[in-house]
Amino acid sequence: MTNKALSSPRAPRARARARRRKMNKLPRGSRVLLDSTVSLDTLGRLTQALSVEEIAALSDDTFRNYLITYSYHLLDEQMRPYLGPNLSWVGFASWASELAGRCIRGEQFPLRAMMPAAIVSRVGRAVARGNQLVYADIAPVFRDFTHYMTRASEAERASVSKLAARGGNSLRDLVKEVLRLDPRPLREGGQALLCSAFEQYFIAAYERDPDARAERTFVANAAVGLHEQTRLDPMIDEMLSFQLVNRAARLALTPLFGLADLTRPARAKVSALGGAELMRRTVSRWPGLTETAELAEEARIFLRQVRDGRLAYAFSTRFVLALPLADDVFAVGKDVLPLDDGAMFPEHLRVFDTTDQHFRALLDDVLAWDRTPDSLAGSGASDWADLGDRLNFILDLFRSRQQNPALFANPLAQRVS
Repeated sequence: MTNKALSSPRAPRARARARRRKMNKLPRGSRVLLDSTVSLDTLGRLTQALSVEEIAALSDDTFRNYLITYSYHLLDEQMRPYLGPNLSWVGFASWASELAGRCIRGEQFPLRAMMPAAIVSRVGRAVARGNQLVYADIAPVFRDFTHYMTRASEAERASVSKLAARGGNSLRDLVKEVLRLDPRPLREGGQALLCSAFEQYFIAAYERDPDARAERTFVANAAVGLHEQTRLDPMIDEMLSFQLVNRAARLALTPLFGLADLTRPARAKVSALGGAELMRRTVSRWPGLTETAELAEEARIFLRQVRDGRLAYAFSTRFVLALPLADDVFAVGKDVLPLDDGAMFPEHLRVFDTTDQHFRALLDDVLAWDRTPDSLAGSGASDWADLGDRLNFILDLFRSRQQNPALFANPLAQRVS
């Protein structure tokens, strides 16, 4: 093809016509996805007929979400040869996107009958925007990674293997070039966290030690998760923000705030005299008192959130938000559940014993978001709109369920026959 042909004004129009022909072959979401007879195979064919960019550009929120969920699952399948028994970030994302679909369709609301339709609709729109934003930002990078790994020649594979073994700037340069990532920090609109994540995915792909491969995958998943959650922060705040509820609760409980203020000096003196530690030791000896103390602590946190005007966030976190993963349901306001055998983490992720200083630094940066490292205790969130609260929960969820084989299934298989 000549340069003249490439610059012809007809070329863009021809591409646009081809795109319209492809899109016109797809059934509309209102026909296909509200039809209970739609099959999983049909969704698969629709997903594979479009590029990730075309899926992200679809205007029907429900239709787009179904294809995003299926696309995430396909991308995780394509990552599997390189990560072994470890679920990638897109694997977790497929389950999160399935939950997002329930919110978009207005299904994920236990008190829906009592909620105004306008609120259900507003939450659904905010979730749809977040689902679209994250997919458009991250899915193309996973697609490009798997394409590169699949199409690389033997010589290129050998070269990448050497770079993965050495790490450092050469590998980072390869990641930026192959995946077309912006190395600037996220606060400047860049993708530095994705650069770090895919360095680890490249290394994991050539790693033969199962412990090291699992550790690299965990850190990569965590870095993508931090990038994603930071970008979603404003939308999650919008989704959970009900200012009228917050103001009404604060007004109703104002007398309790006054009582707390009056007793604060006395409580401070008891604490200074060691009374708090004595109380904790006493409570620990009496199981019944332990439950009472836990309820009192929850009440204290609840009052603080009401006082700060965050009741709606706290209520949603404690009683509404839950993430279904295969046969388990994880309420984000409670600690992540242990594995079926009682262990907190799979064997290859119980202890991080790497001697690679660069990787250790990245691992420490990730674990800094986990308030109780190496334990699931304290992983439950109290305010899902708080970035630190979300990541504290997500990191334990990622680490504990990374090697759960049930999560390799397509989450839509439970909904679509």
